[in-house]
Amino acid sequence: MNNFRFGFSITAPYGLSKRWLQPYPRSFAEEYSLTVVDINPSVSYQIGEMFSLGGGIRLLYSTADVSNFAVQPSGIMVRRAMDGDTIEWGYNLAASLRPMDNMNLSVTYRSNVDLDLDGDINLGTNYPAPYTMDTGGNVSIPAPAVLSLSMAYTIDKATVDLTWDRTYWSEYESIDFHYDTPITHPVLSVFNQPIPKNWDDSDTYRIGLSYELNPTVTLMGGFAYDETPVPDDTLGFELPDSDAYLYSLGARYRVNEQMELGLAYLYDYKTSRIVNNGIINGEFTNAAAHLLSLGLSYDF
Repeated sequence: MNNFRFGFSITAPYGLSKRWLQPYPRSFAEEYSLTVVDINPSVSYQIGEMFSLGGGIRLLYSTADVSNFAVQPSGIMVRRAMDGDTIEWGYNLAASLRPMDNMNLSVTYRSNVDLDLDGDINLGTNYPAPYTMDTGGNVSIPAPAVLSLSMAYTIDKATVDLTWDRTYWSEYESIDFHYDTPITHPVLSVFNQPIPKNWDDSDTYRIGLSYELNPTVTLMGGFAYDETPVPDDTLGFELPDSDAYLYSLGARYRVNEQMELGLAYLYDYKTSRIVNNGIINGEFTNAAAHLLSLGLSYDF
């Protein structure tokens, strides 16, 4: 509309799901799942032929399920289970510069959003007698700020994209559960202690290539290197992360002037990591993920 452009997106930018069945890892992360959905209306304004500014409001809906179950050699059992959700708000800003017809430079910033998850918590033990406790509670986890710098350059039918992402994971200092009812049981008091994390800010480097094979079909490929933010001394079973190499292939098919279909595959390979931090003494290997994406775009 004139020099304005309006947009709306729904994405899942963060999340994880980890479950352990073995007794020792299970005592730290029997289940550790987090889902984040980002609803983002946005608006941009073009200033002249070369420059545009944009921004938007972010509504983040998050749910989490956390449980751990530990049995000590003495036979003492403790368990904790929590499920919660929250709705939080943030923002994003962007600027784009086109110094020449075949080049585009852009910067985007997405704000940090603290996910203050509220829900129900169940605690239990068998010592010195069976005992359970139900209470409300909360825990806060950051959805970190992300700064991205990108350049796209088109040569004939090919376009190369280069992107650097800086994710400010240093906001993640600890996991600290707060209970509406104070824990007075001497065995369950172990759950009163915050768990230090002290993650580091991390960088991701991306390169993408798209090639217009003909007016109908466009081929795509990509590679990225993603640094882990998790330091050795606080790495835990809930997220035994490591540096990653990502490879992707895809294609877009233009059905008509308004509609385009897309199909893409991404392979996320995690490097092996040896850890000895007092909780974990061993090596994590063979971690990977496969992602299949189907897309539909329609121009009005």
